Amino acid sequence: MFASVSGAVRATFDWLHTKTGRTIMAETSFAGAGQADRWTTTAASNINQRISSNVIGALVSNPASSYQAVIGTLTPQLNAVCQ
Repeated sequence: MFASVSGAVRATFDWLHTKTGRTIMAETSFAGAGQADRWTTTAASNINQRISSNVIGALVSNPASSYQAVIGTLTPQLNAVCQ
């Protein structure tokens, strides 16, 4: 069910789909502009629109040093992805 990556245990997309029953879209740059992280620079309402379209996770390939603080601010504003 889980895959081990560099000693860390992480859920695979298949495991997540089975667990949630939701379609998974893995997007790295919100709107496909090819940037490493546009998820944390957009409004929570935009992310909630993606959540309503079955996006349940984002792959941020090159987060800024402020990433943890930004996520802490965004999280309470986002719709739940798993019930």
